[in-house]
Amino acid sequence: MGTIIHIGNHRVKCGDLMEDIGDLMAGDRAFLLYSDPPWGQGNLNYWQTMNVKMNKAQRRDIPLGAFLDRIFEIIHEYVEGYAVIEYGVRWQEHIMERAKRFFL
Repeated sequence: MGTIIHIGNHRVKCGDLMEDIGDLMAGDRAFLLYSDPPWGQGNLNYWQTMNVKMNKAQRRDIPLGAFLDRIFEIIHEYVEGYAVIEYGVRWQEHIMERAKRFFL
């Protein structure tokens, strides 16, 4: 899904990286990951709807817990340096609870 474009030493891909990140990473690990995913089930539902409208993507409803688990699975598998996850203070406990499943 999606074409990988090479720009210098970088690989760039537009697509659903929750599913097909492996081909983009090609066995490599990132030193830095920055993400500002939608927090809260309402925000997640909104952006899933917008992805369908803007990108003609197939809608895949996913519970917030499974979404967060997938983010931390990706970080655990593909990031060897730093992962910066931006979130509102309201979500701090929930995010930390999910992260501990993968890093403790």
